[in-house]
Amino acid sequence: MMDTVDYSTCPETEELTQSQPLPSAVRPNKPAPLVFVYGLNILSCFAVVLLHTTLPVYGPTPTRLWKEMVGLQALAIFAVPIFFMISGMNLLGYRDRYSTEMFFRKRFWRVGRALLLGSVVCYIVYCTFSSSFYGGDAYAGNLGVIDFAKRFLTNQVNDTYWFFYSIIYLYVLAPVLSLVVKNRRCVEYMLLLTAVIGVLFPLAERFHLAPEYVNTLFGWPLFASVPLLYFLAGYYFHTYWKPVKYQAVIAAAVFILCVAGMTWLGLRSNGYGHRGASFESERETGSGASLEVSAKS
Repeated sequence: MMDTVDYSTCPETEELTQSQPLPSAVRPNKPAPLVFVYGLNILSCFAVVLLHTTLPVYGPTPTRLWKEMVGLQALAIFAVPIFFMISGMNLLGYRDRYSTEMFFRKRFWRVGRALLLGSVVCYIVYCTFSSSFYGGDAYAGNLGVIDFAKRFLTNQVNDTYWFFYSIIYLYVLAPVLSLVVKNRRCVEYMLLLTAVIGVLFPLAERFHLAPEYVNTLFGWPLFASVPLLYFLAGYYFHTYWKPVKYQAVIAAAVFILCVAGMTWLGLRSNGYGHRGASFESERETGSGASLEVSAKS
């Protein structure tokens, strides 16, 4: 029997690839680019812009413009969850491509370095030109290592960096999750736990379920992480999901219902402009379903 050769790791192959194309018989197989991922990324980028141009939604007023912003927020809230989902789809199978050490070098260190550098730059600029920025008074006269450390550890340098803190947490979990996702039932079990604890219970609290009834028994921080739900769902739908009949139509219908439901919850909890309730919980509650539908499409 002839011995097989792994051309992907052979030094001779590396030299050959640098000088001339490999014959088709020995050329390493590369996965075809996932065009739909590019589309989702582009769509999500536009959605992020829409979210940031409707920020007055956080200051409820009994006006038609505010109600329209609530609807636009509900429409575009899928953006960041899709980024988490794409990350999970691409990264949870990293063991098939490289070692855990390489994973941390390629992902954890690169993102952590960007977060630290960006935070340092923003902190120095805010402290130096505090009068030029909204809320800059809080930085005036506070330039120092200790003050920076306190703000950095609590995401109070530039709170738009919250995504980096969340994705670093998922990177830390990835070596364990990459083993879990090898078993479909384990993935489904974790998806169920995170959906119930991270999404269903907060939604129930909006309908007057007292938090003390669930916080003691179900106060599990790992499964309360909604980004973890998206991270796992991305891999699950890409790897294990089997298309169903009329999937696109069903997905579109569910997406529309989710947007309508989030809009209604946002308006209801704020009393059409009366103070005392936040829109944030509705965003977090409905985004999981919206993200799931977007991925299925």
